[in-house]
Amino acid sequence: MWRKDLGLTGAFLEAAQWDEAEFAVTGGERAIAIGVFLAILSAVANGSFAVLSKTRSIRRARVSPLIFNFWACLGVLLSSLLLLFKYKFVFALEGLLSGVFFVLSFINIFRAVRLLGVSVAYGIWAGTAAIVSFMARELFEGTTKNLSLAGLAILVIIIGVLGVAWSGQMSWEPQDFYEDDDHTQTLIQSQPSFAGWVQHRKLWDVAGQSKSGERPKNVLTGEPASRSFPAGVFSAVLAGILGGLVMIPANQAPDMAQGNAFLPSFGIAVAIFTPIVTSLPYLSGCELPDLSAREAAGPGILSGFIYNIGNMLNIVAIFYVGSSVAYPLFQCGIIVAGIWGMLYFEESHGNALITLWAADVVLLVGIILLSLTH
Repeated sequence: MWRKDLGLTGAFLEAAQWDEAEFAVTGGERAIAIGVFLAILSAVANGSFAVLSKTRSIRRARVSPLIFNFWACLGVLLSSLLLLFKYKFVFALEGLLSGVFFVLSFINIFRAVRLLGVSVAYGIWAGTAAIVSFMARELFEGTTKNLSLAGLAILVIIIGVLGVAWSGQMSWEPQDFYEDDDHTQTLIQSQPSFAGWVQHRKLWDVAGQSKSGERPKNVLTGEPASRSFPAGVFSAVLAGILGGLVMIPANQAPDMAQGNAFLPSFGIAVAIFTPIVTSLPYLSGCELPDLSAREAAGPGILSGFIYNIGNMLNIVAIFYVGSSVAYPLFQCGIIVAGIWGMLYFEESHGNALITLWAADVVLLVGIILLSLTH
């Protein structure tokens, strides 16, 4: 029995012994308090998992999003299988479809983060995912109470997404050029005021290259620098479209595989499709991909763990406080990602930073409005 003198800790201990749906009914204020707390934790996890794909060690090692995704998906698999200690395994075929959507979405998330930065990429894909998820649920379930409010919410979200993208355009600087060039690193260290494109243009000139010559390419994609921003936006939107569909098949799963009990099936599907997707670009050359295990295994697996733990916490939070409360709190990951981008990566400055935060607020308002339509 829950000891009141232990406060929230005691409530957690009691909740861990109960079925989520049952505790949501009998837990009263305890269930509400736990639900809100778990939703906040899920937002922190959701806004943080992709940060590991952009650390300096990963960029210096030139670990591609495809390879980082491989390790992150391994983290998702391992964390999903941990749930078998609590739930009886019931394989849901719907997990296969969720797995495909997830693997493809995750690749594009890491690519978008590498090209646009954490805060801009997150805002674009989160807003897109919110709209796609709502439209898919409405198509299959038709549970929306107020279509007019839903239409207004979608319009607000679109404005927010466009604002985030515009802020990214204002502050965008090509990344990952000359990462392994010792001369470049010496110049960066001796002249830290260099930043982004200005930095690399000056280095280009210092190296004795003609201004009229070929502009440097992004070493990650091989694309000219001018194409990296549109490519990043495309990846973020695609990540949102696919990500918004990931959990839709779960609604059709058997009763014994609902909620977090669905995740082991989902994890197995991720394990099936990740090697296939990872190997596809290498089939034409009949070569094996370099998995960069030494550099990428740890950060990648941890990234997948963080993502999936956030997913699990949000599912439980929905049981306790409902999607109208848990989902908007979960989407506060936008704020978390913005803080990472602003303080750790210093991705935006000045007017671009103001525009980004204003767009994030608009985005959250739209998501809250959309959650009220269920």
